Amino acid sequence: MAFGLDSKVKGLISSKKMVAFLILSTAFTSSAIFLNSRNYIISDGASTISVTSLCKEIRRVLEKAKIKVGENDEVLVNDTSFLTTNINIKRAVPVSVFVDGAEKRIEVKDGSTVEDVLNKLNVPLNADDELSVPKDATVTPYAKIDINRVEYKQSSFTEDIPFSTEHKETDSLLKGKTKLERAGALGQKEVIVKEKYVNGNLENTERLENILKEPVSKIELVGTKKTKATKPRDLNFNSAGNNVAVKESGGGSTVVDEHGVIHKVKNVFKGKVTAYCDGTYGSTGVKVQRLKHMAVDPRKIPYGSKVYIPELNKTLIAADTGGFVRMGRIGDIRLGNKQECDRFGVRNMTLVVLVD
Repeated sequence: MAFGLDSKVKGLISSKKMVAFLILSTAFTSSAIFLNSRNYIISDGASTISVTSLCKEIRRVLEKAKIKVGENDEVLVNDTSFLTTNINIKRAVPVSVFVDGAEKRIEVKDGSTVEDVLNKLNVPLNADDELSVPKDATVTPYAKIDINRVEYKQSSFTEDIPFSTEHKETDSLLKGKTKLERAGALGQKEVIVKEKYVNGNLENTERLENILKEPVSKIELVGTKKTKATKPRDLNFNSAGNNVAVKESGGGSTVVDEHGVIHKVKNVFKGKVTAYCDGTYGSTGVKVQRLKHMAVDPRKIPYGSKVYIPELNKTLIAADTGGFVRMGRIGDIRLGNKQECDRFGVRNMTLVVLVD
């Protein structure tokens, strides 16, 4: 009886020892787990989460938190205490580059500069190329960078510089008369043309000039001396026609002109003759001149005929016609001005049409 009780007591004591052992063992294990686990505070943009893990490998911690990290994403780790670690994820920045007529997209690390973007894309920059954003600027998400290809072209040529004309008055010349005192000379300049092309299109042209030789002005003297009034020139009119000598010979009629030359006579007309001074060109297109040309009735005296007028002792050329024909006149002599024409008036004259 006493033996059985002793055995029960001993068994109870052994059971209590086992329970105590298990409790101590569990407490120890829990303490070990607690001491080896870490609290990870993960910041991903505007989102922040907390994860507890025994694993110290950041990649597996992020996998446990179901957070994916890209090639250009940056993960910053900082142990803030014995049991706490901060993980800060800086996501890659998407950027677009417009160059050579195409768009190139890329993701770069946060904090990258424009130059970093171009280097990563292998986009070369020429010395004159223009960027919409400075090379050292930090890119922002979804930034757009424009690259304009700039090319300068230059050409040069020489060009004449016109000279001016100076007028100097002088009383050594009659009024209305001019005289060249110094001839003008052209100058010369070099013209440089600079053209700016942006992406193959002409955007701006700049013209520069260098004077190589200055022009020399022309100097012209202008007369101021007044002329004295003069009487109209005498036409040596012989109303009787005493100097006409139309002779008959075996070869036909002949006449001696003002130069003493004998001409054969084609025809002779006698009648009223007037004078005119208006118009520059006759009906034949010839420029009519004073006491050199006259107007006739071409039905009687052909254009181009030489007409000797004994009363003037002059030989004129038939080069014009006019309304005088309908007035019963046989000719109209070209004079210099209206005063001469008025003085001439209407006169009876002889028109000797020469053969040659």
